[in-house]
Amino acid sequence: MHPVDEYAGLKDQIKALEARVLELRAGFLLPNARLRSNQTEVVIRQLTRRVFQKDRLPPEILNNPRYWEETSNPSVVVNALITKENTPPHPEPVLIEPF
Repeated sequence: MHPVDEYAGLKDQIKALEARVLELRAGFLLPNARLRSNQTEVVIRQLTRRVFQKDRLPPEILNNPRYWEETSNPSVVVNALITKENTPPHPEPVLIEPF
């Protein structure tokens, strides 16, 4: 398998697993959810965090380039070249019987 195809397949698997994790998590947050098996336990905790409200800063600070720094990181994007919609139909097989 080509590494590009393997990468795309892994990304699809990760997306499916993350969706399943979200489903399970939602179930754990329901009242009276079972949070323990014979091997594993889920613990629900409340976490608190501070959130900076940058939109409350005055425009003279928000628009001043002195307070900003630009960074750049590589990004890997997967684009499918063949999808179900643009896959050409397989021609019907021609059966040839021996005489």
